[in-house]
Amino acid sequence: MAKKLSRKTLIIQCATEFSKKGYHGTSMSDLALACGGIEKSHFYYYFNGKDELFIEVLLYILAEAEKHIFEIMGLKQMSEEEKLEEIVTHALSYHKKPYNRLIALTATQISSIPMVETKEIIHDFFELWRKNLTRIYKSTHKKKKAKNLALLSTQDLQGAIILSEFYPKDDIIRMSLERAFDRLVED
Repeated sequence: MAKKLSRKTLIIQCATEFSKKGYHGTSMSDLALACGGIEKSHFYYYFNGKDELFIEVLLYILAEAEKHIFEIMGLKQMSEEEKLEEIVTHALSYHKKPYNRLIALTATQISSIPMVETKEIIHDFFELWRKNLTRIYKSTHKKKKAKNLALLSTQDLQGAIILSEFYPKDDIIRMSLERAFDRLVED
């Protein structure tokens, strides 16, 4: 009897495989093997093909980031400094999942990935970071400087995720997040 996996399970397992080999380097056979050796036809029950599956993987990662990292922004009982500290803590644990670096890695290959939706999702992910960090930085800086610091911190973190391929992952990401925190209190 053929093994059946839920749509969510397929997305999570495929996200990990895509993060290892990238969009172009990952075949449907690779994905089937990563999902426990299921038949490739099982994917077509949920998705029209690799392109749609990849888009769903990116949307899942975006939703997870929003849910786990930025739900903190709605907590009124926390100061902006406490929110940033909590986001830093969550981000460190969030980026330990192997597939969460896929957004940053995909951004480096965006011109060679055919789906327009991919660029939009990557943009939305970066905007999620920038907008929420701007809200935090506005507590200690004027609006224009807060926007600039938020963009700088977003660039810094995403670059750290890419560099974590070559340097100890926890150290490089932690240092990036510490710099984001330092920007909150700088003059």
